Amino acid sequence: MKRKWAGLNIDLERLSEAIEKFFESKFFRVIKEKNSETIKIVAVPKQGIHKILEQIRITISGKPEDFELFFEAGDYSHSISRLGNFTTMFGGGILFLHGIRSEEELEKLEKEFWDYMYVAIEFFSKER
Repeated sequence: MKRKWAGLNIDLERLSEAIEKFFESKFFRVIKEKNSETIKIVAVPKQGIHKILEQIRITISGKPEDFELFFEAGDYSHSISRLGNFTTMFGGGILFLHGIRSEEELEKLEKEFWDYMYVAIEFFSKER
């Protein structure tokens, strides 16, 4: 899902740090990559803690006064649940179950992420 903000003057580096802290507080391993146009953050779920089966990719692009956040995840979980659904007669039901659980956890996490982002962006915009 993608969201766009305009008319604010947000320090995008501080915003990326807030995103890192969000995922670290949820026990994800976080990798950040920065270039002149975007900041990319990859949150990797730790095995045994999460039911999420895939990485979550966050991209921040734009300028401090006009930027976009893109939350990308769910393709792998959806594929696993579809594959499991087609192979239930051959023992693929467990794949279906893991895929569905992963999709549910991702939906919950994404909602928490956007709630956190709205609060963080409001806070950073009032700081300046």
